[in-house]
Amino acid sequence: MTNLNIDKTILDNVVANTKPIVDNIFNTIPVYKIDKSSFKGSFVKDVKIEDSELLVTFGL
Repeated sequence: MTNLNIDKTILDNVVANTKPIVDNIFNTIPVYKIDKSSFKGSFVKDVKIEDSELLVTFGL
């Protein structure tokens, strides 16, 4: 094995082991929250993450 293969193996293991923890944190503590019954919330039509960007669609 080369150093590159070892580095990739270590990185893959770190990502695989920490992903469930990070996912749990972001499911438990939302990054962005709008109360749907509030005035601001009445204008929000859709919230999603696409290509690592938070996309909020507003409308009437």
